Amino acid sequence: MVARTLGVVLSLWLFFSAFVFPRSHEGFANAWLVGLFSGVASLAAMRSPRARYLGIALSAWLLASAFIFSRGSRLSFWNDLAVAVLLFLLALVPGTMYLTHLESRRAHA
Repeated sequence: MVARTLGVVLSLWLFFSAFVFPRSHEGFANAWLVGLFSGVASLAAMRSPRARYLGIALSAWLLASAFIFSRGSRLSFWNDLAVAVLLFLLALVPGTMYLTHLESRRAHA
């Protein structure tokens, strides 16, 4: 649960950092879109453990895109790198907010 909540917070930071740091047009669109989608993926991962894999893919894309797109500033580059690594590590943490169907049956048995 804590990992998913931190994922949502980092995703919000990435979304808003697109508007704060100077970026190229591609970098701007990438930052707010990845921030939005990774936030949705983190929220979905609170319910479904498989949604973590979308967060892993988005963080890998963010890491790669930091090197692909032209940089608006060094600060935006390092921000994207740090957020990508942190989102990746958080997405690796298993668990959801809810018990799975099998776990709930074991708890009641």
